[in-house]
Amino acid sequence: MNRFINLLILVAVVLGAGCIMAGPCLGAAKDSRGLKAPSPSGKTDPIYVSIFTHNEEDDPYWLELRGNRQKYLDYRAYLIAKVKLVRQYGAILNWETDHVVLEAMEKFEKGDLLKETKGKTVLRWMVEDMAVKVDPHGHLSQYNYADLAYLIQKLGGGTSVVVGGFGLFRGVRGGQLEQLDWMRTIGIGPDGAIRGRRFPSFTWRPKLVLQPGMIGHAYDEYSSGVWRPRESGDFLQNQPDGRFICIGTGFPFPGSIVGPRQAQGPKIRYSNVDYLKELIGKIQSGEVPAGKIYTASLHSRDHEMDGRIADLKQTLERLQPYVLSGQVIYKDYEGVVQIWQTRYGGQPNRYGIENFSISKPLTQGLQEFINREKGRRPGSQGLQIPPPPGVPPPPGMHPLPPGRQPFP
Repeated sequence: MNRFINLLILVAVVLGAGCIMAGPCLGAAKDSRGLKAPSPSGKTDPIYVSIFTHNEEDDPYWLELRGNRQKYLDYRAYLIAKVKLVRQYGAILNWETDHVVLEAMEKFEKGDLLKETKGKTVLRWMVEDMAVKVDPHGHLSQYNYADLAYLIQKLGGGTSVVVGGFGLFRGVRGGQLEQLDWMRTIGIGPDGAIRGRRFPSFTWRPKLVLQPGMIGHAYDEYSSGVWRPRESGDFLQNQPDGRFICIGTGFPFPGSIVGPRQAQGPKIRYSNVDYLKELIGKIQSGEVPAGKIYTASLHSRDHEMDGRIADLKQTLERLQPYVLSGQVIYKDYEGVVQIWQTRYGGQPNRYGIENFSISKPLTQGLQEFINREKGRRPGSQGLQIPPPPGVPPPPGMHPLPPGRQPFP
């Protein structure tokens, strides 16, 4: 009898060791904070989630960093805390930057300041020690995307192939979203390259064109999946021989991170990680096609006042059970492309926001935003007033979700 009991104990120890070595055991997984993972549904398609943040050239907060060392030090401490937090949860930050913050770094990153980052500038420390991906995000009034990529390389931020945000939708006409010539907007030439404006001898060749949007983020491109956008015509259609890749962000602006409104006023339509939960439910129920790649992003403001670390931590904590169960896998954008090409054979998939409960409130919010802009400054910044009845929309228009067009 004693030998039988000892055998049971031995089996239990071995099984326990297997759980420790292989990671959390299914059905009873808990992370270090005691959160229990949801039970797997049998569906194997995870959601690849990327975390990104960006700064801009025309915001007073970032502009002030170049001339105020103390404000820069405060921002630096905030950035370091965010990078460490994201790594703590097993993710890699995609940090997207315009020229203003890079210029502040070039000015102040020296002397005793470097002790906290192992004798390196904060940019080098982020890349070399914390695996951060540094990508250009340009409003392009002074520097184009090639100039930003050059500055990033010069300051030790590595070689990026990512365009971190650009204008795709210029507004609405005839109940449809009007698309810009996105390659021209970004500055990509016919040969697929961008030549520097401030640094004309530098040529940059992007591969990923991410986060296509609209002024004020009133209605961005909120699909999930990966595809090669058409280089002329509808960006949302796949071009098999296309030179560029887009990774859908899903809805990346949960109110738990960015607050109740976007920068220019549109309301946040998901208060928490509800988009991810909804997509997980669709995968579990078989509502979406199996064997396809599904993606999403989380955006955290690169702003000491608005991008509170505690809010980001709380959101990552809410996602942790899904990470433990394998339903969410954190990847930087280049890592997503690698998985798309190896695991999914580069097969395109774009699952649009029109399939989600947020779709109708989004289109309503877009109408409110356009009405407000028309009242404040008619026709400004490319926002289009719908044409008279009977006037056909111009080419390059993308219909809003069927039955959810609040425009005349």
